[in-house]
Amino acid sequence: MATTDDGHRPAHRAPAPVRRRGTDRLVCRTAHAAEGHAVEADEMTLDAASYVLEYDVDASRRSSAR
Repeated sequence: MATTDDGHRPAHRAPAPVRRRGTDRLVCRTAHAAEGHAVEADEMTLDAASYVLEYDVDASRRSSAR
């Protein structure tokens, strides 16, 4: 789990294992173009008993501002 030592404060957490069964997951994603504007927004509600979510996120951010 991420901690404040990782450079950010964790904003979300999954329910404890005893509460996971039947707990829906709401996933909101926004994709941005290289210029920084949003090009896609997506909302999904998933049944936690049916899905395993795994993300590999590139956390580097490139800025075109000079």
